Amino acid sequence: NMPGLTVGNFATPGSGNVTLNWSAPNQASGVTLADGTVLFDLCFNVVGSDGDQTGVNFSSNPLAISITNSSDSDVPLQSTNGFIDVVQNCAPPVIDNSNVTNTCPDLADGSIAIQVSGGDSNYDFEWSNNASSQNINNLSAGSYTVTVTSCGIETTATFNVQEFNGPSINNIAPTDVACFGDNSGAIFLNVNASSPTFQWSGTGNIPNPTAQNITGLVAGSYSVTVTDANGCKASSGTIQITQPVAALNVVVSTVSDVDCAGDDNGAIDLVVTGGTPGYDYDWTPNLPNVQDPTGLSGGMYSVEVIDDNNCSFTIAQPIQIVEPDALMIMVDQINDETGTANGSVFVTIEGGSGSYQYLWTGPNGNMITQDIINLTAGEYCLTVTDNNGCEATTCVDVIKPLEIQLDSIVNTCFQQSAGAIYVT
Repeated sequence: NMPGLTVGNFATPGSGNVTLNWSAPNQASGVTLADGTVLFDLCFNVVGSDGDQTGVNFSSNPLAISITNSSDSDVPLQSTNGFIDVVQNCAPPVIDNSNVTNTCPDLADGSIAIQVSGGDSNYDFEWSNNASSQNINNLSAGSYTVTVTSCGIETTATFNVQEFNGPSINNIAPTDVACFGDNSGAIFLNVNASSPTFQWSGTGNIPNPTAQNITGLVAGSYSVTVTDANGCKASSGTIQITQPVAALNVVVSTVSDVDCAGDDNGAIDLVVTGGTPGYDYDWTPNLPNVQDPTGLSGGMYSVEVIDDNNCSFTIAQPIQIVEPDALMIMVDQINDETGTANGSVFVTIEGGSGSYQYLWTGPNGNMITQDIINLTAGEYCLTVTDNNGCEATTCVDVIKPLEIQLDSIVNTCFQQSAGAIYVT
């Protein structure tokens, strides 16, 4: 309502100073204002902090403040200094957003993250677990309350951290190595988990370490970690894959040869070690399923030994059971040609085993030499026994000369042919 008073009448010649230069030359009749009328408002940009106070003074420096009317008469000015108080109107802090991460079983790895607005951007945080940071971590399942304070105003919120079910390993089924030193071991798992992944570790090379079930394992120690869709983990602990304490091995201990030609008293003794007891024996030619066969005839034999885990061992070289040649007696006989006990029998022995023993029986009594001489006529029988007790027997007749006795008949008449000779 003041004629001629505009924003252009004001200036700020320096920090902390405001000048006003105003006149209304065409307003001859003046303006009547009620007491207490506000002539103009000054607006400030607040640069102080809440509670600061700055004085506002009328200054006559460098010139005295003067107010004149249209008649160039001075109008007295009564000034009253004042103050500017900085008072901040603070809105309550607001928790705009939150992110709660639940915890895995027995791990206390939950977290709460919050976003705050409002207030004066200087926030104090006080959590029910005595934390003082904006976001909190390593939380077990439970309820957590935060109080956010800004410019003296508090805002409170409560969050719940829950516990995931987490993965579980329900059953572990290891398969031990069947044969010493091979890679026939395996481990099979039954798990309860959401979209599980697997990570195996252990002895030697694992063909597929991220599979649920693993095969092709050597003997040793293994473990697995199962991770579900929430990142929760379950571990198996140590899983042991064993193997037989030693490799299956077969050694021929003794071979008993056949004693005599045509007999079947040979035998083979084996020593079997290692593998898994419960052995089967596959003999060639076909024999009973025994470790140490007996009653064998001469020939070549081979065997494959199979243990209870179906591991096998075959003796590299065939096993020979030796059968001696048949014991034979060949006789060279000389008769008692003169009848004066000068007969003899000479023999040649073939076959059998080792040295021979001789036993003659006959008219001259028992004799134990290979050849016999000075024999009277009669039957002589020889039994030859070799080192294995095999026997051969033969008999020969030593013949003496014939004894001829002549009986004669003389012709009774001259020139008759009635004579005769009789021989006995």
